[in-house]
Amino acid sequence: MRASCTPLKAPLRRPERLASSGRFAWVLLLAPLLLLPTSSDACDDPPRFVSMKPQGTLKPSYSPGEQIVYECHLGFQPVTPGQVLALVCQDNNTWSSLQEGCKKRRCPTLADPTNGQVILVNGNTEFGSEVHYVCNNGDFVSTASRNSKWKIHQ
Repeated sequence: MRASCTPLKAPLRRPERLASSGRFAWVLLLAPLLLLPTSSDACDDPPRFVSMKPQGTLKPSYSPGEQIVYECHLGFQPVTPGQVLALVCQDNNTWSSLQEGCKKRRCPTLADPTNGQVILVNGNTEFGSEVHYVCNNGDFVSTASRNSKWKIHQ
């Protein structure tokens, strides 16, 4: 009889690779499903417009039949006064169509000052445009300063 004090060793076995496991195959099969669009009973985010903004705060989602009313941005006015500018979430979860419903406001035309003229820097008097006043030769622009005295600009 023989006795030994050496620990028993488990037989050598190749570790199972992830690629050969059935779990990995399922992950590969199911991963493309995560990329498919999910159907929803709500409309996507409403479209954005240059001249208009939604009234109030937008909701995270809109159900068919719900609407968003728009108003003109600052410096714009309705193309058709009194027209309701609204989008409706339709039954197929898309928004109804709506065109830009506002246009830039125009300021009144400025008359040339005595001994000078008005230069329309942007070529028009739309909201946000800039004008320069220019004096004829020999004349100067004068403005009131903070200390209530006249200041002459040459």
